[in-house]
Amino acid sequence: MFMNKKRLFFLFLLLLISVTTLFFRKDLNSLYQRVAYFSFCEKPILYRIGNIDSRFELTKQELMDRTSTAAEIWNRSYENTLFEYSPEGDLEINLVFDERQTLLNKINRMNGSVSDERNSLESRIANFKRWQEEIEQEMDALNKEIESWNDKGGAPPEKYDELNRKQKELRVEINELNKTAQELNQTTTNINQRVTNLNETISSFNSILQVKPEEGVFIPYENKIEVYFYTNDDELVHTIAHEMGHALGLGHLNHTDALMNPIVSENTQLSNEDLSLLNTFCSEQNRFELLKNDMRTLVNNYITRINKN
Repeated sequence: MFMNKKRLFFLFLLLLISVTTLFFRKDLNSLYQRVAYFSFCEKPILYRIGNIDSRFELTKQELMDRTSTAAEIWNRSYENTLFEYSPEGDLEINLVFDERQTLLNKINRMNGSVSDERNSLESRIANFKRWQEEIEQEMDALNKEIESWNDKGGAPPEKYDELNRKQKELRVEINELNKTAQELNQTTTNINQRVTNLNETISSFNSILQVKPEEGVFIPYENKIEVYFYTNDDELVHTIAHEMGHALGLGHLNHTDALMNPIVSENTQLSNEDLSLLNTFCSEQNRFELLKNDMRTLVNNYITRINKN
């Protein structure tokens, strides 16, 4: 008797569930959609400015401006806000000074100095050549005048003294010209030595880059972005935006014009490949499908481990 009542209860419960499902199918389906589906891009990632090494000579406001520019690269490319500044944000942006920035600053200073000295040298050489041409013209004119008087049997005393004075003045000027030529040669030697030093510094920088190539990194377990060096503002914005892509959950792309290409550039625009990667990542995901896939991966890993043993 008890078993019959229990069976009847379960039949009644099954009938009730069936009727409820039939009449509230749309509401239940809507509930399932809200519970089962989600997007990684539903809510913005809140970021804040962390530590800035003073040797970068960049203020907090300036880094905020560069980071805001980087964030907008992503925000204007998707329907939802992906990154938003908050003093209490979880994602921390840091500028960490290291030997690469030290060498890069040295390279920039040396390069600027060599460039200025080259420009100055070129100007001095141009003036030297004009001066040399003027002296050669004066010498030609004086020699022609002397030859003319010699053809006439000699110059009168006053003219003779004048020609001698001009010759002495030209010899003094030629000596000054030769002295200037020596100075220009020495300056050229000095600049060539600075170029050699510059190339050695660049070589040292490139050697370090082979070991530590990244300009910046996203550290997931600490939820922070660290930028170690940069050449200019566009490169800084590019690096921050690239690492923000990693913070969002995006991987690398092999396309040369992609912001998510691992090679650093001054590109501050998303390519079509970047947009495709972003839209795919931000599309709705099914929690149950992801859970099923994760369970399948765990089982496969377990089976693989057993087979190895």
